[in-house]
Parts: sequence; C-alpha cells; structure tokens
Amino acid sequence: MKTYPSLLAASLLLVLPLSGGDLIPLGEFKVTVVTDNWMKPGGAGNGLNVSVRVSRDAKDRNGSTSVEVNCYDFKSDQRMFPEADLKVFLAAGDAAQEGKEFRETVMTKTFRGETETTYEVVDVDGKKMVRISRGEEKAELLPGEAAKVRTALEQARSGEAWFRKLLAEDTMPIPSEEAKPPQADGYYLQILIGTVPGKGIGYEVSVSSHSFGKPPHYTTDHTLCLYSADGTLSGTLSGGWVDGMLWKISSAIDAANTDRAYSFTSGEYEGRRYTVTANLKTKEADVILTPVVGFKNFKTEKGSFGLAQLTEIRKLIAGCDERIKWFQANEHLFFTSTTEKAEQAVSPNNP
Repeated sequence: MKTYPSLLAASLLLVLPLSGGDLIPLGEFKVTVVTDNWMKPGGAGNGLNVSVRVSRDAKDRNGSTSVEVNCYDFKSDQRMFPEADLKVFLAAGDAAQEGKEFRETVMTKTFRGETETTYEVVDVDGKKMVRISRGEEKAELLPGEAAKVRTALEQARSGEAWFRKLLAEDTMPIPSEEAKPPQADGYYLQILIGTVPGKGIGYEVSVSSHSFGKPPHYTTDHTLCLYSADGTLSGTLSGGWVDGMLWKISSAIDAANTDRAYSFTSGEYEGRRYTVTANLKTKEADVILTPVVGFKNFKTEKGSFGLAQLTEIRKLIAGCDERIKWFQANEHLFFTSTTEKAEQAVSPNNP
C-alpha cells in the first residue's frame, strides 16, 4: 500500500487542534473540492461536475461528507446525478466509445420529485455523442466524458474517505490510495466566524475562497441576517455594500453616544436601499432596509445595533486572519493541486 510521508510530516507539523482532538479547528465550515470541472477547455464541450464536500455546522457538530455529480446544462433543481444515473451514463459512454447503440431510461430523484431521464448514443455531425434527456432539457456529452468521470469519482471517493478520517479521528491519519486528499484544480471554502444578533437584524462574518487553477484568494464576507416575527431566520443579504453599511453603523453609534444627529441613505443594492440613523435616545444605530421599485417580494426590514454589538462584530472580523492562516498552512489536507503535479512532471529536476 502506497503512503505519503511528505504529506504526513507536513500535517503533523501544521495541524494545531483547538481541543478534543479536533483535526479541523474551524468551527462551522464547508470545503468543496471539484475533481472534474464541467467547463472543458479548447471547445471540448461541457461535462459533468464531480465534487467531494466536507462540512460541519451547528446542526451537525460531528460533520458530514458527500460526493456529488451534477450536469450544469440542466436547471439547478434537477441537475443531480444519483448513483443509478451514473451507472447508466457510464454504460452509455462506453457504448459510444465503442461505436455501439445504446438507449436506457431511469427514474431520477430530483428536488422536483422523480423524473424520467433517458441516456442514448446519437450521431451528431458524424460523431458519436451521449445525449441525456430530462424533461424538456437535453445535454450532449463526448464519449470520453465517461472515462473522465470515472477518474474523478475515484478521486472524490478516496477524498471523502480521507475527510471522514479527519472528522472522526483524534490523531492525524496516514494517507493511502483508499483515503487521501483529492487531486483537483482548486476548491471552494467557507468558514463561519460568527453571528452577532442585533435588534431585528443580525450581522454575520465569514471567510471564503474560490480557488481554481490559480493561487487562492481569501475574502472576509459580511452578511445581514433577517428574522421573522417568531425569531427564526427568514433570509440573508450579502455583498460588499454590507461592509460599507457597517461603517455607517459605526458613525451613527459614535454620533448617538456624543448626542450628535446622523443619518445616511444609500444608493440601490440588490433591490434595496438602506438608511442608518443615530438614535439619540437609545444610543444605537437604527437601520432600515427599504425595497426599491420593481422588487415587490421584498419588504421593509428594521433593526438596531448598539456599541456592544459593534464591538462583537469587530472582534469577529479581527478573528478572520487566524482562520485564514490555519487554512493556508493546512491546505494540503483538503486537496492536491493538479497544476503543481503537472509542473513537477516537466521540471528539470524530475526527468
């Protein structure tokens, strides 16, 4: 059985559990590694998207993993490829590769319920293709896509086994062919730093990174949490404008605590504009989110933030760097860069 001593050595040096043998000390997080990207270069046509995910949230403190296959030629609520579909697709791809006829229909479980999906080999401009028909939507893939998906699935499944070990074990596991970080061009990362509830509106801070075929770029994300009358989360709003609003909240709180009037009304963002006003009585910043013309489904949202909440939000923002540094140092635990492998293969030191 092949092992990976260099990876293991780096892991032992860089993984710093917070407590209780937690090998991923990120709290609530989600990492999605795409082992086969659906966007094919050089006019090769679209393909299937194969990914492996590891995550942990407040509802599942032990964490979870999954392998997903999707076709982005279909709508978001029915682009999934369950195991039964994969089996038929791979058989259709093999048949197309061998120049054989093929046609089979399965019932696919989608977010819309069960729907028929037909896989068949067809001639398109003189070459064999795999046509996938699901409802009124169709996708056509090259025969070689089946082999690529098989390879991507191997990476995703061994990656999932590795992620399960990271979640469950107290000491750093040793990578093997059956369980190892998946090879990929990059990953999607989201780490929840925390949420500060205000009056009526909450403020959430998180870290994200979307890295594909290039060095990772980490961002601090700001999100407003909206609540229904019973206090349950009803929606969220995010974007750079939320960060800008925080500066206005800070100015309003400063004005309120020095008995100065302050009010600011923004431009339009995502169908809304916001107003921040200093409340001289409560010493808080009052926030009003107002829908603009044409967005009838939005309603006016109101909330307030005081100095205590602002202080907590700033602490969350300050805590982002620590999480980013940990992930940068431990990135190798979540994926092996195919770009780096390709560069090493052509290096003068690797004849």
